[in-house]
Amino acid sequence: MNELNKLEKIQKKFSEEYKNIINIIVENDEFIKRKEYHHHENVSVYTHSLIVSYYSYKVAKKLGLDYK
Repeated sequence: MNELNKLEKIQKKFSEEYKNIINIIVENDEFIKRKEYHHHENVSVYTHSLIVSYYSYKVAKKLGLDYK
């Protein structure tokens, strides 16, 4: 699966609450530059960060932890 597919797949799962939490970060110019840097599995740091952030949010919320 290429990076665009991975990004689209994870973004479809985003709830409105999660989007509101990350909005200020994903619109930040410095964060957007992370699309230019590659991480493991041929994905950018940007995409990797969104994936890790989303699953961390889900786990924290399920466990009743501070997810914001």
